[in-house]
Amino acid sequence: MNQIIALVAASSLILPLIYTFIFLIKNQINPPNKNYQANGTLMIIIKETIS
Repeated sequence: MNQIIALVAASSLILPLIYTFIFLIKNQINPPNKNYQANGTLMIIIKETIS
């Protein structure tokens, strides 16, 4: 019983780290597209509220 609890506790700490490393490696191999276009009307509204 103690071994099962220890395995569950250890996996709850280790699995998120493994998932994070896999996600980082995946993003290094295939970086996400950073070609975002801002909506023109939204930019006009933001400029008007700032000034």
